[in-house]
Amino acid sequence: MRNFVIALAALFALAATPSTAATFTPYNKAALETSIKSGAPVVVHVHAEWCPVCRRQISVLDELFRDPKFAKVQTVRVNYDRDLDFLSTHKIKRQATILTFKGGKEVARIEYDADAGRIRSVVAAAQ
Repeated sequence: MRNFVIALAALFALAATPSTAATFTPYNKAALETSIKSGAPVVVHVHAEWCPVCRRQISVLDELFRDPKFAKVQTVRVNYDRDLDFLSTHKIKRQATILTFKGGKEVARIEYDADAGRIRSVVAAAQ
């Protein structure tokens, strides 16, 4: 019974904790093109489920997007194994690529790097 009460308390604490991290929307070609053309700041994460660097990048990105200064940045997650049209259009050579768009064009890119400082620089280019 004690374990049940502890588990229940943990669940309530987790539910009460607000999540301010960005929710990366799945890639949709038309929606992404519209966002980019509008000039809105957009961060795109090209990932693969099997990629350990991608998983580390997700942790860093989740932490970064808890910062309110990135609240207006749109976030999109591209699946490296499925979204081949995006890979071709944007000349993506490998998974674990993060791109930032602003003013209708790509302004920053990082490939296969999970360093928090370098990822922050790429995301900050959206501002």
